[in-house]
Amino acid sequence: MSGRAVAPPRRNRSLTVRQHELLVLVARGLTNKEIAPRLHITERGVAAAISRLLIRFETPNRAGLIARSLAELPELGSGLFELDYRRFDDSPYLVSVLSGPQLVLAYVNRRFEAVFGRSAVELVGRTVASALPHVNPQALAMARAVFEDGQPRTAGSLPARWQDAGGAWRTATFDLVQQALRGRSGDVVGVLEFAMESRAGAP
Repeated sequence: MSGRAVAPPRRNRSLTVRQHELLVLVARGLTNKEIAPRLHITERGVAAAISRLLIRFETPNRAGLIARSLAELPELGSGLFELDYRRFDDSPYLVSVLSGPQLVLAYVNRRFEAVFGRSAVELVGRTVASALPHVNPQALAMARAVFEDGQPRTAGSLPARWQDAGGAWRTATFDLVQQALRGRSGDVVGVLEFAMESRAGAP
């Protein structure tokens, strides 16, 4: 099982410049309070704009909005991926970048470090399989499929079990969004992952 490829758009969902900016900020994990001053509108205005986008993309929550917008609007992906990845450092989502066909970890944010109990120094430069050998095989298969065909994939309530740096076992359940990263030639060069922790616990 390699995850669910996100369905292609059923209608034209072209965005205004402001909607594009809003979706990029939502994908970075910013709250309404944090988005408001960046767009020079009120928090209520942000909430209303996001509500309209949820209806437009026919999805009930922000996770679904990120998945559908990245899948259906390639121009949004370009704008997002050209950002300095350090802008994801404080995102509440687990954000990682996997590079090349071997899926080498090229970036992990602070939330990723905190949840997995390992520092970026320990993880970056290693393949996912070697850095996190107990990673859910479905998540790994999904990432490989995204790299091969360039199609975004999502998975809900994906269980995970791993050992932190101290040897303690941890478990959690994640909602996962994976999107292809493309080089200037248009070829897929990596995979961007957003994971949202839906349930955590002890083994």
